[in-house]
Amino acid sequence: MGECMHMRDMLVVWCIMNPPPSPFPSFAFGSLISAVDPVATLAIFHALDVDPTLNMLVFGESVLNDAVSIVMTK
Repeated sequence: MGECMHMRDMLVVWCIMNPPPSPFPSFAFGSLISAVDPVATLAIFHALDVDPTLNMLVFGESVLNDAVSIVMTK
């Protein structure tokens, strides 16, 4: 998981240094990267055995992020 975070940080820095000519690549990048954060949170929740209600709320948000990512990249 640490390597993914490092690669994401490098990609964010590259995108800041080389802005795209139109906003659509930025929207695609934002929609793809937003789906990554809840997955890591859910993995930590599973390891710590947190309250099922909190886990369910974060999982629902993750599913919504995934759906938005699919729609935005089409």
